[in-house]
Amino acid sequence: MHILVVEDEFLLARSLSEEIRRFGDKVIGPFADVQEAMHHIDSAHAAILDVKLGDQTSFPIADALTDNNTPFLFLAGYGRHNIPSRFDRNSVYAKPGPAQPLLRELHSRYHKQVPGLDEVQDIVLDMLAYARLKAPDKQSAERLVELAMMTAIQQIEDGKVVPDTRKFLEYLLEQEARAFEARYLQ
Repeated sequence: MHILVVEDEFLLARSLSEEIRRFGDKVIGPFADVQEAMHHIDSAHAAILDVKLGDQTSFPIADALTDNNTPFLFLAGYGRHNIPSRFDRNSVYAKPGPAQPLLRELHSRYHKQVPGLDEVQDIVLDMLAYARLKAPDKQSAERLVELAMMTAIQQIEDGKVVPDTRKFLEYLLEQEARAFEARYLQ
């Protein structure tokens, strides 16, 4: 995910950004200024907002994110008592703190909004179940699914049109399973 980070404490912003990258997400920012951050809202899949930015608050950013239906949460050095009630649905995390719980929540909220994601997860789980029937161990099964997914990504990047994702991925998995059996199980 692309995560907008709005934090005016340099060391905290740097630490948070490094943790986000370590977990595999891309950081937009960090920004210490409301106006700067506002220019990048449309690029964000989710956001982490420090409530207080100098003599300003991040509430205009939060309003814009709400309008875009982009999940976000707040960081605060104090409780939620200074946060307007219109943001009651948004979590407030104490700072400083680890990024993992923040990212877990943002990923969960973002994935609930992505159409078809549940279907993709179901397909991958089905692929794993099938691969476990074909492969001798869990790691081999996971490798088969990984190879099928890598092949799919390459073909899509090369311009292949995929009208039925499930059938396409099942076909690629079957091809990988046959190649696996030919190499290792004969």
